[in-house]
Amino acid sequence: MGYPHHEQHMSTTNLNIRRIDSRQEDIHAAMAELRAKLSPGGNVVSEAGRQRTIEVFGEPLLPPQVVERICDDVRDRGVVAALDYSARIDKAQLTAESLRVPEAELAQAHASADPQLLEAVRRVAENIREFQRAILHHDVRLERPDGYLAQRYRPLDRVGICVPGGAAAYPSTVLMTAVPAQVAGVRELAVVAPPTKFGAYNADMLATCRELGITEVYRLGGARLSPRWPTESKGFGGSIRLLAPATFSWRWPNDTFLEAWISTRSPVRAKWW
Repeated sequence: MGYPHHEQHMSTTNLNIRRIDSRQEDIHAAMAELRAKLSPGGNVVSEAGRQRTIEVFGEPLLPPQVVERICDDVRDRGVVAALDYSARIDKAQLTAESLRVPEAELAQAHASADPQLLEAVRRVAENIREFQRAILHHDVRLERPDGYLAQRYRPLDRVGICVPGGAAAYPSTVLMTAVPAQVAGVRELAVVAPPTKFGAYNADMLATCRELGITEVYRLGGARLSPRWPTESKGFGGSIRLLAPATFSWRWPNDTFLEAWISTRSPVRAKWW
């Protein structure tokens, strides 16, 4: 009642949604089955996605097999493989020199950004800083008769931030990853985003990076960044601690998962005993 247009829309749309009724089903078995399907080891891929996989790889690989193949190839061939997959998957024609977003482009994005956007970025960033300062770990030292016990926290030297950019732009991801790392004292931040209009070509995302003082932004996404990471001093091959939205996970060849996430409890400070 009261939403006739909504009801009409729903009645003419065929939604393929599984309903789990805990009153009539074994809820634990049903949930376990659902979790297995939605895990990185599952095979929940649309028909269009399956056809795309065949187009890119020449065979119908499962999602974990796709990631494993990309990781192996990038690990072996470095930036050449990364550029190849960017062309085949993202349809982006990049070179080793154009992987990194020029500082002039970051400055231009910031200069042309909507003032209301920048004001919102500053306001949100300060709110995040205030909370992160409140929960920041501090060194502890306990004096004992024959010495002392101590626990020290030191910031990581370098952190990589994975920003999605497939279906929408996410300046919020930059904020919720970069600001906690900055408060923790991380010296170097590098952002990677796919070479798409919502990713590393999105002016709002680039303006947000510039506003936060981030100068390293790379047009690279997906599993291509897992085995190797672009660096200022070492080229394409550095190692790094990854921060990304909680939904990011990549299967590694040894059948384990690289899971990186960012939250208000982000592990951007290492604990030393």
